[in-house]
Amino acid sequence: MRSVKWGMENVEKWAETFDDWLQHRVEAWDTESLFNYQELAPYGVDAVPTNEHFIPLIIAMGAGDNGKEAKLLHRSYQYGNLSLSCWEFN
Repeated sequence: MRSVKWGMENVEKWAETFDDWLQHRVEAWDTESLFNYQELAPYGVDAVPTNEHFIPLIIAMGAGDNGKEAKLLHRSYQYGNLSLSCWEFN
């Protein structure tokens, strides 16, 4: 929350860059990279400073581990860089 830009309607490029990286890794079911997002993802530490907001994504992926199919249903932003994404795992 320390980096949100209250009232900003445009998306900051770094937030999109991180989400693009994330989307590619989730759709590829690249759990090794996802487990190491802080070191591997561009702006990983900026996008997810503490992992309690990232771990639920990994847990949700586990529900679809048999099929290993991920589909991004929604992605939008608030306040410049607050990412709102919804995934489906089968």
